[in-house]
Amino acid sequence: MTEPQDTTPTPPSPGEPPHNQFAPPAPSQGTPPPPNGTTPPPAQPAAPQPQYGQYAPPGGTQPQYGQPDNNPQQPPLPQYGQAAYGQQPMPYNQLPSAPSYAPRQGIIPLRPLGLGGIFDGAFQAVRRAPGALLGLTLVIVAVFSIIGAAIGYILTPWVNRTFFGGISTFDAGTDPTFEMFSMGPGSFSITYLVAMAAGVSTYIASAAIIAAIGQLIINKPAPIGATWDRVRGRFWAILGVAFAVGLIIILPWVLLVLAIIAAENTGVGSNAFGGFLLAASIIGLLIWTMYASIRWLYAPMALLLEEQSVTGAMRRSWDLVKGSWWRTFGIYLLASVVVQFIISTVGGFVELIRGFTLGYDFDTDFLALGSYLVIQIVVNTLAIAFLSSVMAMMYIDTRIRKEALDVQLAQAMQ
Repeated sequence: MTEPQDTTPTPPSPGEPPHNQFAPPAPSQGTPPPPNGTTPPPAQPAAPQPQYGQYAPPGGTQPQYGQPDNNPQQPPLPQYGQAAYGQQPMPYNQLPSAPSYAPRQGIIPLRPLGLGGIFDGAFQAVRRAPGALLGLTLVIVAVFSIIGAAIGYILTPWVNRTFFGGISTFDAGTDPTFEMFSMGPGSFSITYLVAMAAGVSTYIASAAIIAAIGQLIINKPAPIGATWDRVRGRFWAILGVAFAVGLIIILPWVLLVLAIIAAENTGVGSNAFGGFLLAASIIGLLIWTMYASIRWLYAPMALLLEEQSVTGAMRRSWDLVKGSWWRTFGIYLLASVVVQFIISTVGGFVELIRGFTLGYDFDTDFLALGSYLVIQIVVNTLAIAFLSSVMAMMYIDTRIRKEALDVQLAQAMQ
């Protein structure tokens, strides 16, 4: 006789997130048919419903008027304003306390979130797991920024000869006060490559923050090692989403630039109609860029938390934002404004002091380059941690509103 197989699912190891806790809801399949050769049991007759003005007892039957009650152990139901049997009466003018319909065991209450709840959840995430959200982000941003600066420094002589004709320094002006702002042409390549590397690191660091918040939502720890292991397993998929979304958004702009160059060479765009067409194209592409960026905003969350493919994550994000584009756009715009304000005030002030002290000649002064990198790494780390946390909270809130994700999360906490 063949022994029955054990179909009990293997529990996740410590530090590993529960499987499919953020999986999208499956469509209802209806009542399954009975097995072959069997007859479904007959339906039980429904208990008689109480008439108007009567109470239904637990047994499902109600004694008629003048007949004895067959359940004498049950105490009579209290009248309005009276206390039940064995309970103290409630004092006058005192209302019962309302039950908690949105328990908060993780970093957010399991209910739809407002703007304050989304921002509070982002700050709570940083407070609960600073190692995964700040420490890991700092390491990722630092590694990519240093690599970008090293590549830019190596390419400095080639950039100088190819694009700037061997010019040694761009003079900031004749005033000695601004002489410290003189910048070598190689510094442009270093600054540009550091910015590009920081942009790439944003996707990887954001993925780490999303993976950590996926654990914090269900009141589970988010250790750095387990968080990085989860990101490392989807490393190329994360870059794939970033490349696909960026290519679809940037490609129309590239085509517009090529069209402008062709129009200038042929003289087609020199009339008034050409100028109008150019302005209309730019406005249209700005609208497209803004619209598409918001529709694919949740693609990294779907990739990591729902374990979707690259194209599946993009389709999933497009569907989630449908019907709530303006709300998503408003919250994301406000969070971006907050981040840019912090960068431009705090980071800009520190960078101004650094520039007055050490200058901007990055291709010859290692101290100036190192201090510039430190400021950029710290500022980008704080900005990525906050903005990515807000995006993750927006994703959770959208799924709670549309798919009752709070029920799945409450079950995952048990």
